[in-house]
Amino acid sequence: MIEHVVVISGTLDLCLQGEWHSLQAGEGRRFAGDATHAYRNRGAQAAHFHSLIHYPKEKTASEPAARQDD
Repeated sequence: MIEHVVVISGTLDLCLQGEWHSLQAGEGRRFAGDATHAYRNRGAQAAHFHSLIHYPKEKTASEPAARQDD
């Protein structure tokens, strides 16, 4: 599982592997979504962000390879 977080407005603190990272509007992070993580807002204004969680589909031997154009 892969999680993508992008801050839309305000400041969002994101904890990954026990370390806090401060993200401003327009900044983002990608990380393993099944790893321990946390969010917090220490500011006086609301923090708005998008969180997209992607569950990659595992390829099987019966699936065709992705087409690659020249």
